Amino acid sequence: HDLHAPPERLQLAPTLLSGMSFRWRRLQSADSSGDTFVGVIDHHAFELRQGDGTCYFRVIGPPCSPSHARALVRKHFSLDRGVDVGEW
Repeated sequence: HDLHAPPERLQLAPTLLSGMSFRWRRLQSADSSGDTFVGVIDHHAFELRQGDGTCYFRVIGPPCSPSHARALVRKHFSLDRGVDVGEW
């Protein structure tokens, strides 16, 4: 599912591998689809992937609706605060 988070809002590799975020694992892709990150937010396991113009997510389990899952991920990364990556 599309997270509706352009690269100026969220860049997964620097965010999840910086040491400030724990419990995320990077799974390197064998093809050109890009690396996937696996972690837990609010008792749900997620897969996240950086696309060309957005980030994508998938709930691994336990199941929840796409809208609830999107809200959890957006809250986890503070995507609705209006701060771009370049402003950090």
